[in-house]
Amino acid sequence: MAIYRFYVRGHGGGGSKQPLPSGNLPIDLITFGEYGCRMEATVADTIIQKRWNTDVINKVINEDRLIYWTLDQRKDWHTNQVLQYVAPTLVRHMYSSLDLRLVLQGSEDIAGPCGVCYWNEPTGELKWILELADKQEVELSNILIALREYVSEGDENQIELYWTACLDVEHRRGNDKVVSFNPHQSNDNAGCTVR
Repeated sequence: MAIYRFYVRGHGGGGSKQPLPSGNLPIDLITFGEYGCRMEATVADTIIQKRWNTDVINKVINEDRLIYWTLDQRKDWHTNQVLQYVAPTLVRHMYSSLDLRLVLQGSEDIAGPCGVCYWNEPTGELKWILELADKQEVELSNILIALREYVSEGDENQIELYWTACLDVEHRRGNDKVVSFNPHQSNDNAGCTVR
């Protein structure tokens, strides 16, 4: 069995109006934190560029290198150098039970392309199955439709879609919690590149 990892890049949110597809395809959505949280761009890009899977992400969380903290906790760190946080929750949502209505938005304030991508292992290149222009949006339901082309029901292969974006309709609002790297630790070599 092969596991294919796809990643989203851009601003994430909620409020999708389209119903999510039903069925039992081997597609899992992987999210970080809780609904309403944000994700720092450095975390998202590290997960994508290093091709992290759930094992590596769980390892980094267990080592306290990936943290989840509120605005007040971030202020306390910057003002008093007091670090308080919790571990972000990594959640696997099965295709058949998906209920998160999410939207991905392209943004010109994010350097580089936005959309849905995967690593083409034979060529070592990042390939885009959906690219979004500034303020262009795609709903999770449409992303799942695009991914269905890669697997069929009963397929031995598995897709993991990593939601490496915010989990709030307006990416600058929400519950003010952010998934970040621990400022006490160097993250240049966090985890490893997965092949």
